[in-house]
Amino acid sequence: MPSTLTFVENPSAQPNRQWIYILTALALGVLTGLVFHQQAVVLKPLGDAFIKAVKMMVVPIVFVSIVNGIISIRDLSSFGRIATKALFVFIFTMASATTLALIVSQLLGIGSSLDLNLPVTAVSTKEAPPIVEVLLNMIPSNPIQSMAQGDVLPTIVFALLVGFGINLSGKGAEPVANFFTALAQVVFKMIDLVMKLAPLGIFALIAYTVGTQGISILGKLAGLVSTTWLVALIVIFGFYSLVLRYLGLSPKMFIRKMFTPQIVALTTTSSAATLPVNLHVAEQRLGVDKSIASFVLPVGSTVNMNGLSINLGVIAVFAANVFGLDLGLAEYISILMISTLSAIGAAGVPGMFLITMSSLLMSLGAPLELIALVAAVDRLIEMSGTVTNITGDTFTAVVVAKMENRLDETAYNS
Repeated sequence: MPSTLTFVENPSAQPNRQWIYILTALALGVLTGLVFHQQAVVLKPLGDAFIKAVKMMVVPIVFVSIVNGIISIRDLSSFGRIATKALFVFIFTMASATTLALIVSQLLGIGSSLDLNLPVTAVSTKEAPPIVEVLLNMIPSNPIQSMAQGDVLPTIVFALLVGFGINLSGKGAEPVANFFTALAQVVFKMIDLVMKLAPLGIFALIAYTVGTQGISILGKLAGLVSTTWLVALIVIFGFYSLVLRYLGLSPKMFIRKMFTPQIVALTTTSSAATLPVNLHVAEQRLGVDKSIASFVLPVGSTVNMNGLSINLGVIAVFAANVFGLDLGLAEYISILMISTLSAIGAAGVPGMFLITMSSLLMSLGAPLELIALVAAVDRLIEMSGTVTNITGDTFTAVVVAKMENRLDETAYNS
């Protein structure tokens, strides 16, 4: 079977100027939001158009990448190894992120002696589905419908079956394998065209966010927002860096090359929408083998939610301090398990933070009215979470590739 083809373009030709355009757009967006305030809402359609264009590519890239990833694995027994290692890293990093969030939040005492004057109005919430339902929903009764609706988990399962079916069919399926290999080339080229809109989209999104959110609400919730960002930065620059250094890899090179995906994640607050950019960086700039990147990153965008784990851990301590709830060892263990398990299966799209937060608050016995206030800074919190999520996905791919001796360290260090 043929291996997955690479991007058509030269990977070193565009990143240098692209990150300058993106950084400039980010700065101009902040300035525009501060100057025009609510009037910046007129730019929102431009940002929405960019997000829709990127999301348009999510299902094709997930499906094509996973199929090609399976095709490129000659020894199917190695797939089990890769999947097991990736799942272990996912769970370990999510549990570690939650634990760190709990420790830092308690040390800082966020929410202590804080009067939030919560509204007494009812809050409309949705409960996160039970884990059994999540597992059953992974099996698509109609795969075409699942792809049309943008359901990532069923798409992943169907893509895995298609990939295995092609591999197990031998030479008779070579025309189908060649089709998917060529299709990958087309899809990645489409992604390259869409990403040329990134500076304009990022400018509009940041201008709208800064202009409409303002800084008034941050007076009371500054501790909450800053703590989620603090823990996220500790995880990215501390925890990830320590593991990479232990494996003999340069944390500096990893963090520098992750800049563009992190900016896209920051502005879209969607792990799924960032996936096309993340795949490009993992394969072309960090040297992760395509068979690993094509499996780990699409799965990670849905399963690996380090940032969400951090946010839930911080919210738990914040709520406990605000409402005077006593947290003992049993409660901490419960928060750790709920945060980790809630994060697994939470779709990598904006808004899942508020849904999973409702189940956590109910388990603590905290008033759900807190959601109404946190929703005001939801985007600022989700920004830190999404950046951590997508960085964790690529981190996992690099770690698994290193363990499997499938990491091109020349490309990684270049």
